[in-house]
Amino acid sequence: MTDESNGAQLMKTPQKLLVVITREKPFQPALDRALMFSRGGPIEITLFSAVYEPALELTAILASNERKLLRNEYIGQRQKYLEKLIKEKAQANVAFHPVVTWHKKTAQAVVEYTQENEFDLTIKRISSDANSQNPFVTPVDWHLLRFCHSPLLLVRDDSWKEDSAILAAVCPTTECTEHQKLNHDIIEYSQYLAEMLKTEAHVVNTHVSPALDAPSDFPNIDLKKLKSKVNQFHNEKMQELVAKHPYGDQHIHVVEGIPEEKIPALATRIGAQLVVMGTVGRTGLTAAFMGNTAERVLAQLNCEVLALKPDNFEV
Repeated sequence: MTDESNGAQLMKTPQKLLVVITREKPFQPALDRALMFSRGGPIEITLFSAVYEPALELTAILASNERKLLRNEYIGQRQKYLEKLIKEKAQANVAFHPVVTWHKKTAQAVVEYTQENEFDLTIKRISSDANSQNPFVTPVDWHLLRFCHSPLLLVRDDSWKEDSAILAAVCPTTECTEHQKLNHDIIEYSQYLAEMLKTEAHVVNTHVSPALDAPSDFPNIDLKKLKSKVNQFHNEKMQELVAKHPYGDQHIHVVEGIPEEKIPALATRIGAQLVVMGTVGRTGLTAAFMGNTAERVLAQLNCEVLALKPDNFEV
């Protein structure tokens, strides 16, 4: 546990981390991000990789023993690569565990592994298709946002910028007790990271107010007054939420507009390297066509994302 010196909140320092390795590359940003957590003390890192070759399923061409032999060759090659990474990144306070599995879908392999094994954090490089706007495409990262059991950190190829801000995106108006706790978890995690990385923590809430130029069939309704009330309500709820957490006024942002537009814009303006937000798994047509807020924000962000789920999250 870590005790924030300027606040009452407590949170568990991530000690068991799962790092997803999808390709053999000279630079592995997900692993580099994981190693930053060793600043807080000893950690365990499991390097996880799923490999698959469709040609090995050609049963009419390859005998079963041949398929097994070739599969083991594929797995062994990736295992050697993970061991090479471990040798290169060896540190006294980091214990490494390489794991290679045979699975045609990386995201599903990760979800199954996090179901079977408990991790404080899963870290993966953002896929090249993560900004797809096609509702019929479900990128690997979107699948993990919905179903990964542990907190999920999606990172980009750039090196970490030490002076970059951490932005927590919250919904202070929720009436759900579970989501209220999630708000505090998001804030605590963002402040923990900001303290560890010696940078600033910001918090944002976005909301939509009545449009003043909208046609109205209700002449007795004062849209300007209603808009003011909505803004005041959100500001008050935000102040209630952050009262338990140390923030300067300049680090609290209540912004009118939809989150997928306003959160990325604010992240750019304050120079945020990372946005911390909550996400809830969804399935079926609603998820396919609508996605959820975290997915839509991810598609517009030019920085990294840490997604947290409620305590009782289930697939």
